[in-house]
Amino acid sequence: MKKMIAILFIIVFASSMIFAQGALPNKGDKFVGGRIGLGSYGAGVGFGGGFEMILQEDFLNLGDIPASLGVGGSFGYSTYKSGWSGYDWKYTNMVFLASVFYHADVLKNEKLDTYVKFSLGYNAGKVKYDGPSGYDYSSPSYGGVVTGSAIGARYFISKALAAVAELGWGFGFLRFGVDLAL
Repeated sequence: MKKMIAILFIIVFASSMIFAQGALPNKGDKFVGGRIGLGSYGAGVGFGGGFEMILQEDFLNLGDIPASLGVGGSFGYSTYKSGWSGYDWKYTNMVFLASVFYHADVLKNEKLDTYVKFSLGYNAGKVKYDGPSGYDYSSPSYGGVVTGSAIGARYFISKALAAVAELGWGFGFLRFGVDLAL
């Protein structure tokens, strides 16, 4: 496993030297991608995806640091079991979020797009009893309105492909994935 991770990093950094572009997104840029979320609503791992579109360049620039504004949406899915002595409950979470992104070129790196993200959405969760029959346990739904925020970065491997990492809350505390520029 360590060898595979080392090889992946070598490929990422080698290919990053081949391509060059500015990382701060421009008005009209669109991204779509998938994520793995760690610490996702009780589950150890969740899966999701989303999109983003850049609406405005030069949005609340930080002095000489250029910035842009984007909006997007995402979804996530996680499931896990909890229980004791064969009396188990299965929890399923389906999270839908609308997000606002603030991109700022704080590190001045042509490969790195850094951003802050704020999200609002809904967790359509449900619980199902998964144990011995003959017991009349309800299987309620749960969830409701959820909020989230994160700091994140896209590292552009090429003009159309970026590795992504986010730290925050919403769908997983730590998220990894890839984005494709459309």
